[in-house]
Amino acid sequence: MARVVVIGAGVIGLSTAINIQECMPGSHVTIVADSFNQYTLSDGAGAYIVPWAPGVDDVTQRKWGRASMDYFIKLAVSEDSADNGASLAMGIFYNREQEPPPYHYLMLSCEPMSEESAKRLNLGKFHCYTATTVAMEMRKYLPWLMRRFKDQGGTVKQRKVKSFQEFVGEYDVVVNCAGLGAKALTGDEKLQPMRGQMMRVSAPWVKHFMHGLSQLYFIPNSENVAVGGIKSIGDADTSIRPESSEYIWDNITKIWPPLKKAKLLWEWTGLRPYRVPPRVEAEVIRFRDKSLKVVHNYGHGSYGVSMSWGTAVHAAELVKDMVKPTSRL
Repeated sequence: MARVVVIGAGVIGLSTAINIQECMPGSHVTIVADSFNQYTLSDGAGAYIVPWAPGVDDVTQRKWGRASMDYFIKLAVSEDSADNGASLAMGIFYNREQEPPPYHYLMLSCEPMSEESAKRLNLGKFHCYTATTVAMEMRKYLPWLMRRFKDQGGTVKQRKVKSFQEFVGEYDVVVNCAGLGAKALTGDEKLQPMRGQMMRVSAPWVKHFMHGLSQLYFIPNSENVAVGGIKSIGDADTSIRPESSEYIWDNITKIWPPLKKAKLLWEWTGLRPYRVPPRVEAEVIRFRDKSLKVVHNYGHGSYGVSMSWGTAVHAAELVKDMVKPTSRL
């Protein structure tokens, strides 16, 4: 029986742990993390599915993106959608450039809007695309994933991991889904904080999403509307900045005035783990006379939820390969 420990309980860690359970029946999987559910970065995500990872080759992009998109569609059309937080979402991508979103071929649908239609929506200065994807409510999805993990025999431990060496001799493979915390564990200089800031508002009359390929977006769900956002690479400030709030609100309501009478519920800020490309790979780490097999899965930036399932499938495959007697590592 393989013994596997996953560091991190955000959407990447939970998705990876579940995939390991399902591709390696009989294995014993443990999640070790210092934060769970609403105390993780994943809880604050927008979030809707745009299957894309900057800096990744086309073959890997399609593998991760297709696996993620197919999985989230299945969640949205299942009888459990009220519990897992997934729902189909229709809306508009807008951009000043004519090129379609880079992930358009992986979406459920993504078609150019006519110039005449864009003008009727007061979006005439943009090139627009109508799209269908999946929106996720993370305060439903994260607990749902945790229940799924535990129901399949998973174990959870709460503590902060300071070194991979803590697991030598106890587990066959360590899976690093520590997000920004992976930098302290690996010394990876490519991993940087990407500051995000957004707000939640009450606007039940808003039924569609809008997303600018720069930053600004709004995404409705069953209880509120997520409005954002900020992507500031290298910025580690986790305070709510009034000037950021003003920038988001003033600009998004100019683009879509129906939001102006929305009621502010709360604001959120967090640090995304940004790396180009995200790191999904296996290695063997040496500690004097001992070694440890490690699989990394971190650095997704603002596409963490979107690519979570696809990279989790890949990471689970790497774990399975590492525990084989014929593993090359």
